[in-house]
Amino acid sequence: MKFSKGVLVQAYVLHVSKYRDTSLIADLYSRENGRFSVIVKGARSKKSRYRGMIEAFTPLMLSISGKSDLKLVTGIEFPKKPFSISGKNLIVALYVNELLFRLLEKFDPLECLFDAYEKLLRDFEESEDITQSLRQFEIDLLRELGYGINFYSEANAQEEIVPESYYRFVVNEGFHIAEESSEMRFLGREIRNIASGKLEKVEASKLRFLTRSSLAILLGDKRLTSREIFSGVVK
Repeated sequence: MKFSKGVLVQAYVLHVSKYRDTSLIADLYSRENGRFSVIVKGARSKKSRYRGMIEAFTPLMLSISGKSDLKLVTGIEFPKKPFSISGKNLIVALYVNELLFRLLEKFDPLECLFDAYEKLLRDFEESEDITQSLRQFEIDLLRELGYGINFYSEANAQEEIVPESYYRFVVNEGFHIAEESSEMRFLGREIRNIASGKLEKVEASKLRFLTRSSLAILLGDKRLTSREIFSGVVK
């Protein structure tokens, strides 16, 4: 993908790695261009004005050039202060960044997901209990990747979800009528609440099972390095 000359690109850093003696390779996420990688020359040099500033959760405006997939940053502006995220929220935010880094295809603009990501960062900055915000983002991520969960009708059927009936969830299929012996059962009313964004009315363990099992299929053998720390923070 070619970037227009003179047009600044708004982006966030998902992942950074060292490049040669003083430079960085940064994986970025932008609204119009999706995920892409850039070289920031000299960013690690002691004299660089960008030293220590190419970090996660910092809004960036970049001038970008280059014809290959690995672009070159020719200028950086910092239009806003970084999101102030700390404690357990920081651990969870790093988990979200790793999810995007692992699952997003390069140069696939998912504008609705970018907006959801910015909202999530605001929630991480302002709220202590971020579990519901995280689960909603995971649901949005699955949908934008083309693996959205059908919360309105039974799997492989035209029957609508009935509020008073019980269902079991099967990854890549959806909700099936549940036997009484099913270990993880969803009441139809809970499923409808998820569909309408009322996650506070659903047990946290059920939401966690729903999103984690669905994302696990997409991740496959791609182990998340943030997962071990994250698992002890959000239940």
